[in-house]
Amino acid sequence: MKLSIYVGIFHLILANGCQALHCRTRADALVALGWIAIIIGGSIVLSERKNLEYGLNLFSSGLLILVTGLLAIFVFSSNRAIEKPIDFVLRVLEGIKGGD
Repeated sequence: MKLSIYVGIFHLILANGCQALHCRTRADALVALGWIAIIIGGSIVLSERKNLEYGLNLFSSGLLILVTGLLAIFVFSSNRAIEKPIDFVLRVLEGIKGGD
């Protein structure tokens, strides 16, 4: 079962890596890299949650990678131009919503 999970993780990372390479000149590449960070960070967090007394640094690193990926998706999923401070807030909200 673990093997099939790791193959699926590898497949998702490879697909998002190809998407990031394809869109390398646009902000969409950062969204794909954000998904890669979420997958890697989530995998680390889930694998280290049982070993918290020994692997706290690895768990914390995985959590940081996961949160960084979420922020990348929230900020770069929208194409709204930022001209005023409220535009940044609206851009993040549109990123949470998942579209323009």
